[in-house]
Amino acid sequence: KYIKFFWDIESQIYKYFLSNHDVFIYLFTNKNIKNKKRKNTSVKKINHEPWPMMTTKRFHFFNSIKEELRSHDYIYYLDVDMKIVSNIDDEVLGTLVATKHPGYENTSSEHFPVCKNPNSKAYVENNKDLLHYYAGGFFGGKSYNFLEMANILERNIEQDLKNNSLPEWHDESHLNHYLKINPPEVTLNSNYCFDEKKIDLINKKNIKIIALDKDHDLYRNKFTYTKRLIAKTKLFLKRILNAFRIL
Repeated sequence: KYIKFFWDIESQIYKYFLSNHDVFIYLFTNKNIKNKKRKNTSVKKINHEPWPMMTTKRFHFFNSIKEELRSHDYIYYLDVDMKIVSNIDDEVLGTLVATKHPGYENTSSEHFPVCKNPNSKAYVENNKDLLHYYAGGFFGGKSYNFLEMANILERNIEQDLKNNSLPEWHDESHLNHYLKINPPEVTLNSNYCFDEKKIDLINKKNIKIIALDKDHDLYRNKFTYTKRLIAKTKLFLKRILNAFRIL
């Protein structure tokens, strides 16, 4: 269902993202995309699994085409339900690059939602020495460093899946665990992953990437969404019947 976001962000990437460099897009999707002219875009078919596997296994997807990715100098991951609104230039180049989570940028580290399950490979025992909590929506780095991280995190996530100890925030928890041990060379502020609901006139001019507001249930779990729709329909019909009784 997320494919609906791609057509907009594809053009935004070519317009705004490292426009002084050669940029190539890899799209991972379970959809069959035909008769779409794309420049420098490669569609990689993946098998759909129920939420949260499609986000949890993103490092698996990277590793599945690691030979192709090695041919590039830098690799960046970007959630498809984003909107790039201004130029992103060489400030994002670095060995490892991560973005402060918009919900925790100005929050004490004791409130960071890191994994507290000691059975998980993403376990963080002490929050006190954490400088930042990073968003899973935009990160990257030099291809060697990125793929080294992807390889380690795929193994860690597989171990969690086998032990039924996947953290609440899935791949984002594993990303933060890795970056605690291997701090990024470049830390971007939340303007590179800004919550659409929190945009105002003060910060709007500095924003680079917007995390679009949406109904998560609609895109992540059709069964949950269907149940909600049925419940809303029943409530609506109940109100109509009550209105007739009053009349």
